Amino acid sequence: MRIAAVVAVLLLCACGGGQDRSNSDGAVEQELAKAQSAAAASPDGKVTICHIPPGNPANAHEITVGEPALGAHIRQHGDRVGHCCVEAGAACTADADCCQDQAKLVCNADPASPTGRSCGGVG
Repeated sequence: MRIAAVVAVLLLCACGGGQDRSNSDGAVEQELAKAQSAAAASPDGKVTICHIPPGNPANAHEITVGEPALGAHIRQHGDRVGHCCVEAGAACTADADCCQDQAKLVCNADPASPTGRSCGGVG
């Protein structure tokens, strides 16, 4: 019994300790709806998400999780459905690096960026 309790505590700590890391309730609910739709459309009920590790957002990476785990990932880590991408103004190397959730972004020349390019609007 004590082993199970220790494992549960370790898993809880590894997944952010149950802290809400979301930016806004509306955005979280919208992302949850997207996740549930993607899970329903998936033959195995699994969804690829961009996992943002608590305390280490620079190590964001793609993972595939089942529908039961989506809520915790979205609410507690701020994870999002789909592949990892960079937001407007962030360094990129190709158009495919740029997020497309809000507007069409492309990887434009940007001498101030570490890669010499950053995601921004078309034109």
